[in-house]
Amino acid sequence: MIKTLLIDKTAVLKKYQQKCVELARYEDIDLTLLAPRTWVENYQKISLEKIRSANYRTICGRVAFKGYENRGFYYDLSLPRAIVKIEPRVIIMLEEPFSLFAFQTVFFARLFARNSKIIFYSSDDLSKDHRYPYRPSWVYRLISTFTLKNSHYAIVVNKTAKETLICKGFKSDRITIIPWGIDRTCFKPLNRKRIRSELNISTYTIGYVGRILKLKGIQTLLEAVASMQQKNAQLLIIGEGPDKQFFEQLAQEMGIHNRTSFMGYIEPDKLAKYYNAMDVLVLPTLSHQKWKEHFGRVLIEAMACGTPVIGSTCGGIPEVIGDSGLIFEEGNADSLKTKIEAILNSQFLREKLINKAMDRVEKNYTWEAFARKLHDIVVKVVKE
Repeated sequence: MIKTLLIDKTAVLKKYQQKCVELARYEDIDLTLLAPRTWVENYQKISLEKIRSANYRTICGRVAFKGYENRGFYYDLSLPRAIVKIEPRVIIMLEEPFSLFAFQTVFFARLFARNSKIIFYSSDDLSKDHRYPYRPSWVYRLISTFTLKNSHYAIVVNKTAKETLICKGFKSDRITIIPWGIDRTCFKPLNRKRIRSELNISTYTIGYVGRILKLKGIQTLLEAVASMQQKNAQLLIIGEGPDKQFFEQLAQEMGIHNRTSFMGYIEPDKLAKYYNAMDVLVLPTLSHQKWKEHFGRVLIEAMACGTPVIGSTCGGIPEVIGDSGLIFEEGNADSLKTKIEAILNSQFLREKLINKAMDRVEKNYTWEAFARKLHDIVVKVVKE
């Protein structure tokens, strides 16, 4: 048995624990998960949701700077105690190599489990040559250098993240692209007619799910909807964020406030209903000096529910969508409007995109696929 310690802050949510369930199905894996007792996701404080009858062990730790992915760290003894007790042959940290989570994991691993093999995760595509947009940059550079020097393998979310690691000197043959997955028991096609009736939705509905921030391109989406010929089209904006009031005022000024609904935060297990009720989901993210859309989880969730998706050219969005959705130039409201109306006016295009998206999710974006590729890497590094 390969004793494996998986460290993942996102595993406070059940939907992200599915990767653990699938990895633990392999008979040669003895898996333990270390996750925070509480974490902040999309501006909501979340307590660890344990899966009943899980086929792996779970250790809870106390974390400082909840919600700050790069600055968060375990301030109790849960991490070193887990390493000492488990004596893992493999440590998988689904954390960026320049994060404090990564630093303390590698530090304690080298102190208490020197023979363990370390695998880290990265979606970073902004810090080539160790030039970090975060401050203080030199601290992140030191942590990243330390992590890369003491790690044996990397999994990345897209091609650009792989190129970034190669630029930092990490060997190409030690990097594998493994896209994020979704829980297919949660995100799947439902009875659309019944759900739309239940949610009191009767018109063409455009959806956005995510944080309410200016850099997410929500203004572009509002402008596109305001200029559409279909003046009864409804816009659902799901999520929370500091710019919510700004966009509510903007919708008022554009004259579309009466058909724009800011739904606030919706529990992950209830999101599938809203995806199924939408005619199209839009992810209009803008590129920023300090951030790009590395993946776009909401895209694959909507695709799995049978909802057509439209994404901007920002970051990894085009790579995620492929030919199973439509892409528009980021910040270009006219281009976005054209894409939305294309799906609205063509049932053939809509059905074509739905079929391609469902097939793409099945092949690339399931936790089964994620676990299968990760298991292959674990076996590989152990044999070396």
